[in-house]
Amino acid sequence: MNSEQKKDEICLAESQDVRVFRGSGGLEVSTIPTETDRLLRIAALAEEFNHDRISDDARSAAKRIAEGRFYAACAGQCKRGKSTLLNALMGESILPTGVIPVTAVPTIVRFGERHQARVRLSQSVFRTLATALFAGQNRPLVKSCGKKGWNALKDKSAVSLRGMVTDALREKGYWAVLDHARSPSQSYSNGIKDVCSLSDTPLIAVARSPHMEDVGFLLPMFSNRSGRFALRNFDPHTAKQFAAQVANTTHLQALNRDEAIRKIVGFSKGNPGAIIRMLQMAASPKYVAQEHVKLSPLSIDFRLSWSATHG
Repeated sequence: MNSEQKKDEICLAESQDVRVFRGSGGLEVSTIPTETDRLLRIAALAEEFNHDRISDDARSAAKRIAEGRFYAACAGQCKRGKSTLLNALMGESILPTGVIPVTAVPTIVRFGERHQARVRLSQSVFRTLATALFAGQNRPLVKSCGKKGWNALKDKSAVSLRGMVTDALREKGYWAVLDHARSPSQSYSNGIKDVCSLSDTPLIAVARSPHMEDVGFLLPMFSNRSGRFALRNFDPHTAKQFAAQVANTTHLQALNRDEAIRKIVGFSKGNPGAIIRMLQMAASPKYVAQEHVKLSPLSIDFRLSWSATHG
């Protein structure tokens, strides 16, 4: 049918799935594409251009529409009773509840003929480690990537990445360090546990909470109290010595250098991280005028940025 014929078409009837037209060639019947058809078409196009994620998402959405399924989200702050509410609505204790956050990962509950659970491995842990190991020219991982090099990591599944990272960590002694842990999700924690257990890699986790509550699902890995250490701030004398060393490494040059170090030690209350951050700021041209460190604006800006990230 050409464009001129289309202009003369008149729609005689229309249902949810079918349209009936009268045109110059007589009656014609056409099928109306459904949302499922459109999504499957998007999935097919995505496959042609090697966009697997778009294709999978489109097919998943098409399947949900065909089955009449939809998502009802339950969101809120930690420990507000979301899981308890959903269990009450379902009439059964399906979701775990506890004193510490135990449903810290997005969880989907749907009807089934029998109870079962499916866990999707998070790629974030393995992909981050694989990228770092490749950058460090880890021999087994570089060999696994082959001619594609770093680009080979983009197409790997979570299972493949886990195997590659495990083999890479066995090459020589590594330490896994989790700094400023803040209740990592269950899937992330499971990834860390897999990495450490399969490759015999020691884990160091730095938490701000007094009893390591911040490590959440990783807490069972630190059941031995002899492996827990409380990191204290420096005493004033040690803090001043430490600040002087950091000032040398940051190449702080100012006429009021000694005064700046003394003030920064006072502002920091002996916190080594705070000392490093403020001395880095002091070496920036933003906080230097006429070869003097501007301590008042530095102190204000530091406190604003520090409180936003450290509470």
